[in-house]
Amino acid sequence: MTTSSRPSASGFRKAALVGVVAALGVGLVATPAFAKPPKPHPVPTDDGTVVAFGLNNPRGIAIRSHNRLWVAEGGTGGTECTSDVSHVCFGLTGSLTLIKDADKNGKKKKSSTVQRIVTGLLSVSSNGGAEVVGLDGLTMRGDHEVYGVMAESTDDLSAELLKVTSPSAELTAAVTDYAGRLVRFRRLEPTKKKKTELSVVANVGTFNWAWTGTNSSLDPGGQFPDANPYDVAASGNRQWVVDAGANTVVEVRKHKGTIEQRVLAYIPNTPLSDAVPTCIARKGNYLYVGTLAFADNFGGGTPVS
Repeated sequence: MTTSSRPSASGFRKAALVGVVAALGVGLVATPAFAKPPKPHPVPTDDGTVVAFGLNNPRGIAIRSHNRLWVAEGGTGGTECTSDVSHVCFGLTGSLTLIKDADKNGKKKKSSTVQRIVTGLLSVSSNGGAEVVGLDGLTMRGDHEVYGVMAESTDDLSAELLKVTSPSAELTAAVTDYAGRLVRFRRLEPTKKKKTELSVVANVGTFNWAWTGTNSSLDPGGQFPDANPYDVAASGNRQWVVDAGANTVVEVRKHKGTIEQRVLAYIPNTPLSDAVPTCIARKGNYLYVGTLAFADNFGGGTPVS
């Protein structure tokens, strides 16, 4: 069994995370919008406390100081859909959300508060909304910057967008400007006078699409070119993006005023294809990458514990 970068064909999003971990040495609307947050509903459970309901396909999380939890909401897709059997639907329903249970001085509050800091981010769904991607991975640098990755790539989604009847200008701009991007959010808790700043750091999706196109021999499943940036880690002036479609770890750094990208690692899953790396973390001089080992576990190989 193989996968592709689009959620409509990516079986890894339907499968349970199997837990293969490897140690490696060392997409949005143009103008963010702001909306009312979902209401928090603390509910004791056997395993802990539920701090928020109503999140739309929460993906990556990032934690820093003062009990602040940042959540990437992939969104719910949208109503602008392709007319073919793939039935991929686009929307601007993704968001960056803050959950906190302490004030800025770290004083514990009685209940958590939930606030969608940035809304209107690109969201792509298939299978009636059962599979959704958008703003997927998050990581923090310091207390005032969040890095995130948008799923898919402009190269791939532009082809799907051609199958949508009269796509809106906002959606076209989101796919063109943000799909597959490594992005940065600054001024994380905006005031009435200042809003959270959103900027693109690097177009990792297109970089990986091109790299897999020139290295098609590495993929025995014949799916390259492919790209689906899925998670990010950051330290200093460097970020590391793991791509579930290209099966790569890409290093992004600013060098002499220029953003540089390079493939730090390719994660094969021979003799079939698709290791499907979906998460990454940094500790010291090591990057830790979690994969679904999709082909081994669902393509006839021996399951990995």
